[in-house]
Amino acid sequence: MTSTDTVINNQATVIAHKQREQQLDHIWHLINQRAAQKALHECKLFTQKYEDYDHGWYAFSFLLFQLKKAGEALHCIEKAVNISPQMVDWRIHKAHVLWLLNRLTDGRNELSHIKTLPQTMHQLIELAEVSNKLSDYHVAQNCYLAMLNTEKNPQSRAQLYFNLGSVQRYLGDLSAAEQSLDEALALSPNDTEALLLRSSLRKQTLENNHTEQLQSMLNTQALNALQKSQVCYSLAKEFEDLQEYSASFKSLKIGADSRRQSIRYDVNNDIRALAEIRNAFDQQYFDRLKQQSRQSASASDKDRAQIATPIFIFGLPRTGSTLVERIISNHSDVTSAGELNYFSWHLMQQISEQLNIKPSDQLQSIRSSRELAPEKLGQAYLQSTRSYWQQKPYFIDKLPLNSLNAGLIKGAIPNAKMILVQRNPMDTCYAIYKHLFTQGYPFSYSLDELGQYYVAHHQLMQHWVDTLGSDLYTVRYEALVSDPQHQTQEMLSYLDLQFEPSCLQFQNNRQASTTASASQVRQGLYRDSVEKWRHFESQLAPLKKRLEDAGIEI
Repeated sequence: MTSTDTVINNQATVIAHKQREQQLDHIWHLINQRAAQKALHECKLFTQKYEDYDHGWYAFSFLLFQLKKAGEALHCIEKAVNISPQMVDWRIHKAHVLWLLNRLTDGRNELSHIKTLPQTMHQLIELAEVSNKLSDYHVAQNCYLAMLNTEKNPQSRAQLYFNLGSVQRYLGDLSAAEQSLDEALALSPNDTEALLLRSSLRKQTLENNHTEQLQSMLNTQALNALQKSQVCYSLAKEFEDLQEYSASFKSLKIGADSRRQSIRYDVNNDIRALAEIRNAFDQQYFDRLKQQSRQSASASDKDRAQIATPIFIFGLPRTGSTLVERIISNHSDVTSAGELNYFSWHLMQQISEQLNIKPSDQLQSIRSSRELAPEKLGQAYLQSTRSYWQQKPYFIDKLPLNSLNAGLIKGAIPNAKMILVQRNPMDTCYAIYKHLFTQGYPFSYSLDELGQYYVAHHQLMQHWVDTLGSDLYTVRYEALVSDPQHQTQEMLSYLDLQFEPSCLQFQNNRQASTTASASQVRQGLYRDSVEKWRHFESQLAPLKKRLEDAGIEI
């Protein structure tokens, strides 16, 4: 080949590469313009033409990920990773796709291939985001620290410090979390979310609290409804720590009223739904399940032995379910999956697939769920939790709202264990009322609605106790903190597990906790929360009367 030929070939290669990049730029333009169908068509043509070009497969996977076509997205990103395994962006995106597929362990394993932190801000942001989703908080923490080393913008630094403080709280490093939030608030003093989180990290003292700062903000700043609530809930918590109970409740009521006014909610809808669950999953339903289980052999003992046993821990929020979870998950045969919404999600999917209907409202969903073949629901749930039950013989699902699904859980997963956590009704209601939830529990911002919901929920729980019998284990929070060893032994016996002393050292459990009790569970057992409602007995008197009128023992 002559030098002229070489020049011509080089020029042709340059032109071909330029054309390829122009085509790829056009695909990204279509993706950014949300022209999904056109982009899909172009991606198919492009990857057929340039089969060994990793950037094309990444673009195709990115588009499919946006369209929630996770299986196809995984196929495409695996092509890109196989072509260029050293590309950090491909690894991060693959972990994101695995998260969408609920393959959390596989996602964390994918991130383990990234031996050193990325150098670019964009990569660090993406890695921090997917690490949070995969509950890999150590990686997320390192990303935020790395970004703080280079980020100069004050507002961006404030957000990074807030994110850092949040993951440090999950990891149990509460002192570091407070320092990070102090840094965030120094840069962004009006960040009411950071104020609320900081107040929750420790018990405030006369020498070290933030009540003056919080009161000043409430009196001088123009706050929207949510911000006002966040400041008031912070004040209520700190005043309670200082045993200024009247000031605490006054702040709490202002915050709760502000939050309630911004929410559209009718408690009667929930009351009707809870009653409908009792009607749908009556004794006749469970008798039918027993008859069907005798007539069929849907899962052999061998099949069940290959699948871990789910432990559903549920009840109303703030009843001590996180404490129970930490105790049991410190057992060598148990891992915790945290609060999963998989069961309810698969329930709606199975209603659509099995019955070919889309319920028009919550009541129709409940009635439809009674008609499901429950074993298919159980199979779908277990498949989606596979990354957890491949680790140890038992895994915990601690979503409080699974208390509504106990009847279905019994039918769908016969070998599942269910633990109902209960607490003094007044302590429960007060603890719910004084917590500003990120989402859900709209009944919690009015004592009247809270009382109505509590009565309806209590009636449903009593129904489960009556119908499920020994398949449902009930533990009382007060008994657990009073005699932890005996109560733990009883719980483990129900779970067919041997007692291990490590279960009582749950405060040393280094697994991250993302629940509302993430700060408290690091403190070990304490009895400070027992009978705390009595400090507010006069303010809570109407609530107490409603519960007593419903026959609930205080």
